[in-house]
Amino acid sequence: PVNDRLTVWIAKGENSIRSVELHSLNGRKIDYGNLARKGSNIELSLRNLNAGIYIVSIVSQEGTKQYFKVVKQ
Repeated sequence: PVNDRLTVWIAKGENSIRSVELHSLNGRKIDYGNLARKGSNIELSLRNLNAGIYIVSIVSQEGTKQYFKVVKQ
């Protein structure tokens, strides 16, 4: 579970990230606030979101998509 900040670790040698999006379970895109890149990590501020389950989608420069379920407390 996440409280205020979600950190996504990008493995060394992995593809560059083109975009990171946050969606509700019904598919609505959500503005999550700040996206910060810190070395090989990407941090999303989830402070202003209500508690619940969200889906994070990460798209690489090559177009590969990955989806992750996030539980916000």
